[in-house]
Amino acid sequence: MITKITIKKLLVVIICLCLSQFLFSCDSREMEEKEEKLMLNWVQWSGGSLREDGSRSYWDPVTASYAKVNIMQVIYWPKDEKGMQINGVPTASQYQQVMDHAKYDIEISNDLGIDIIGYSDTVQFNIDNLKTEYTDIHLEDLCALNYRLEPVFTTAWDPKGLYVACINSPKWRELLKENVYLTAKAGFAGLQYDFHPYAAASYFCNCKHCQEGWKTHSKEVLGEELAIPRFFDFKTEAGREYYKWKIQCFADFMIETGSKAKEFNPDFQLLMNHNMNSYDLVLEILLGAVDTPTSEYHGVHNGVESSLYMYQLAEAFGKKEVFTVYNSADQGKPISRYKVNLAESFAVCGSMSFMDSTEGVAAFSFVNAHEKVYSGTHSMAEVGLMYSWESSLFSDIEINYNTLYYDHVSDISRQASTALVKAGICHDYLALEYEGVLDRMKQYKVLIIPEYDYFNLETWEEPLKKFTESGGKLIVLGDNAKNFVRSILDDQEGKIFYISDFTGSSNQSNLILSDDFINLITTEKINKQLVLLNNLEYAAATIRQGDPDIYIHIIHRGDDSEKIDKTQMLKFKIPERFDVGDVSVECPFENTEIKVEWDITEDGYLKITTDSFDTYLLITVISK
Repeated sequence: MITKITIKKLLVVIICLCLSQFLFSCDSREMEEKEEKLMLNWVQWSGGSLREDGSRSYWDPVTASYAKVNIMQVIYWPKDEKGMQINGVPTASQYQQVMDHAKYDIEISNDLGIDIIGYSDTVQFNIDNLKTEYTDIHLEDLCALNYRLEPVFTTAWDPKGLYVACINSPKWRELLKENVYLTAKAGFAGLQYDFHPYAAASYFCNCKHCQEGWKTHSKEVLGEELAIPRFFDFKTEAGREYYKWKIQCFADFMIETGSKAKEFNPDFQLLMNHNMNSYDLVLEILLGAVDTPTSEYHGVHNGVESSLYMYQLAEAFGKKEVFTVYNSADQGKPISRYKVNLAESFAVCGSMSFMDSTEGVAAFSFVNAHEKVYSGTHSMAEVGLMYSWESSLFSDIEINYNTLYYDHVSDISRQASTALVKAGICHDYLALEYEGVLDRMKQYKVLIIPEYDYFNLETWEEPLKKFTESGGKLIVLGDNAKNFVRSILDDQEGKIFYISDFTGSSNQSNLILSDDFINLITTEKINKQLVLLNNLEYAAATIRQGDPDIYIHIIHRGDDSEKIDKTQMLKFKIPERFDVGDVSVECPFENTEIKVEWDITEDGYLKITTDSFDTYLLITVISK
């Protein structure tokens, strides 16, 4: 029998589909299923509409469907028997009640083509609440211990306070494994954990599981049983090894707690709320802990300084998407900042979260209508920034040990990337610890070595020798990097260039590029792929290829009111065996037609001049 609520759900779906088609239809045909699905995400934590029974939906798929959103990250709060919100990880029974309540919203969302990512705390718990269901569980079974062997208790996110669990606790892993499984069983496409990277105490837990684990590991790797340190000391082998062991523990935790859910649904994703510019996410990706990286904009002067490096770094480790989101609404104000963030994310491999605004709707509808541009393309950059997570982390950087926030502004590789952006050089990150690096580096004609203080010979030696032997050029920044390179490679005039006085800065606007750097990096013998001819102070570009066309993404950063010249002039070296048929330009934030002039020079460059545009321009070089 068809119930009233079923009829209502069907009507909601039909209405949503009709409105969505009416408002944003660009092509009536259905898009063919692709191996790489275009992801347009929205972190929606505001809740949905009231239902007939007076309860409230957890999220609103109707608004999302208007903007062509196809994946949403949502939040929900379990309640106790008195109807009070439960903070921290709930019991399985309490969590199941949440899943039952979400079923209505899941079905509507899926009918609209929207996958839903759920939410869970990772380490916080109320022991009295857990004991209502798990009578055989005790505080010492779960809790992280500080160096005084006291249970870790925090009021950082709950004024009443919660205990912090150790991710190495077998009982804690089993508890979360069941909740993740219930999420998959309820029809969610994935689940995002929260809080662990910011709970510093769990990285220096002294519980019996961590003590035994570290003693065993240090004995195997370092030859002696060592005590758990008080903080990461990256100047010692033991300190570096402890860090790597701790991140491996986290990777094991993620893999184990997601295992039952993935047996039920192999496509289920397990995510972690984190920062792509953080101190440990790169290694977690490398160890297989995170299916899709998610990144807040914590500490990023977004919209003014380039955030392209966040997406380029993820792509260097084989990730097709990065879901990015603001920590606070202020980060998206003025709206010009949000437009820049949208442009930078889609210009690489990201998916900046939808913000319910005219600009957000325009951008998401634009991207959806250009699927082949934003899904399945690859970078064509001929300049690569050599990245080692060990070199980046173990060099002279600052870490706040109270929260373990990574001070990204002092990150040496980010500073080198910033310098390249400021010089107008299209580039990628080349991840040395990621498999297949020797094959991937064949794409590049020039590789940049940042001024790292720490180099692992085993990581660096073979790629450097292979690259120079094949005719590639190296640009080495800083004296420490210079000394390291000279220890394994002879000086080669015209192939290895040293910039001794390169020093980064805490922010992009204060980064002063030396004459030596500018004169070298902008010469045609180094950079002859794409040259921006104006607006270098706030323009950036990426070059990507699909089938069969080439896409040049131009982003203008900063406040619109500060910009005088909104045109763009550039020249692009036409690749061999590519015949230019036409050039088109489009902008999601412009209603008027943008004019473009182009011609092909005698030396094989495509010279392009455009009209004014707002923030982001997609240039399509169309193959004959």
